[in-house]
Amino acid sequence: MVLVMPLGEICLGCWEWGIWLTLGAMGAPADPLVPKKADILAQRIAFLRRINGDTTAFQVREHLGQPERISRQLLFRQYREQWFWQWEAPPDRGKVPSGQVFQVRVEFHCSPNQEPRVRSVWTNFPLDGP
Repeated sequence: MVLVMPLGEICLGCWEWGIWLTLGAMGAPADPLVPKKADILAQRIAFLRRINGDTTAFQVREHLGQPERISRQLLFRQYREQWFWQWEAPPDRGKVPSGQVFQVRVEFHCSPNQEPRVRSVWTNFPLDGP
């Protein structure tokens, strides 16, 4: 745990300051409960492989997070929505060069009195890989 004091309360003559400075320079230890970016990306890709026509908008949002952009096409007594995501590959991912951007578009068919269902999934990378 790193102690942070407001600038007005810093005592440069205190021996404790050296300890706080050392702890702050070491950085916070990695929390084992917080997943790494590579793990999150792998979970999202695994979910994209499992999507079918019965997948609801709630399930998609739960696994992929809030979309960056939503577009809607209004039709007679129905509408279609497209949700867009964009993720950058973390540097510790093996086969993917760091900085590569993963783009995903999920299209939903929405009818009155029914929950929106997935109609199609578009990506800029193959989903049939390992």
